[in-house]
Amino acid sequence: MKFTLVHLLFLCLNLAAYTTGDDQFVYSGFSGANLTFDGAATVTPGGLLQLTNGTDQQTGHAFYPTPLNFTRSRGGEVQSFSASFVFAILSIYTDLSAHGMALVVASSKNFSSALPGQLLGLTDIKNNGNGSNHFFAVELDTIQNKEYNDLNANHAGANVNGLTSLQSYYAGYFDDKDGNFRNLSLISRQAMQVWVDYDHKVAQIAVTMAPIKVGRPVKPLFTATYNLTAVVTDVAYVGFSSATGTINVRHYVLGWSFAMNGPAPAIDIAKLPKLPHVGPKPRSKRPVNNASLQESQVLLVERVLEQWSKESLLDTVDKRLEGNYDAAEACVALKLGLLCSHPFANARPSMREVVHYLEGDMPLPEMTPTDLSFQMMAIMQNGGFDQFIMAYPSSSASIESMSLISDGR
Repeated sequence: MKFTLVHLLFLCLNLAAYTTGDDQFVYSGFSGANLTFDGAATVTPGGLLQLTNGTDQQTGHAFYPTPLNFTRSRGGEVQSFSASFVFAILSIYTDLSAHGMALVVASSKNFSSALPGQLLGLTDIKNNGNGSNHFFAVELDTIQNKEYNDLNANHAGANVNGLTSLQSYYAGYFDDKDGNFRNLSLISRQAMQVWVDYDHKVAQIAVTMAPIKVGRPVKPLFTATYNLTAVVTDVAYVGFSSATGTINVRHYVLGWSFAMNGPAPAIDIAKLPKLPHVGPKPRSKRPVNNASLQESQVLLVERVLEQWSKESLLDTVDKRLEGNYDAAEACVALKLGLLCSHPFANARPSMREVVHYLEGDMPLPEMTPTDLSFQMMAIMQNGGFDQFIMAYPSSSASIESMSLISDGR
């Protein structure tokens, strides 16, 4: 009888925990924290939650290990919740980073199919925006991706099931003293705090941020009206996702708190771990009068990408052809040249595919200059493109040769 009563009591307590939904936690540093990791995510010896470690094209995820009850009953309305976290983004460059990080509420901790780069480790290209993703995220994005309608390369946004934000705003805060907006650089290597609140009564998402030494501003950075009941599942996980592109970047979380149906507990700023020191390293600028083969190829790719983004791709065709070429074929040849010059081997077509593309037997994969420009230009500007060109000297054709390919078909 006692055995049965104990188990009944345990069952009742579990049911009570589900219906109250008053789960909360706080981390002022992560030494000894019981979190679930994948990818590059780990806790450093100093107590920092490190989501990425500087490796190119990398993802990292860290989740609170226990799923939380976001509804009071199964199939019910998602309740109010609040989160706060202190983060820092450390790039080896003072003026360039990639790509970003996000606080995420998701139905699963499994993001094994999610891609790095502009997808921030949240999904893949095929499933971007798919309702079956069931995630809500607040992104801190350091790259402008026009295909996602990004404001700039330094913004915060609230996202549902994909990378196009419901609402976003430039990184910064509204000063309580005068109400003026103060810009913040996400890649300043300085710790900043973010507050995320969802009010289920009015279906409003509010995102606020400020430097770590500034208290929470009264006015949010932005708000968005969206009922998360259709997105967040009854039971869901809370954590972080992060991704790099082609830049050596480390994404850190120093402290984190969360609560259902109430304000997130205060993070003890005095107990936060220290960030590692990264020396200043501005992006190098290459001289345009360098006539070496490598430099010429770098400038060639830059020019083609630039003109493509301006919708004037044909302006890069060799003028000596005097217009005696098929415009459609020239565009194919130019785009194919860029694809063959991709810094990553798995993104470049095989010779068999190249022939099919040029013969018109197979259409080029869908791509935009935005898809290619950041990855290529970042490597070029960081000095890594030289090694790529030396390793694959035939992968970057000249404008003249691309034009002649088109003219000679």
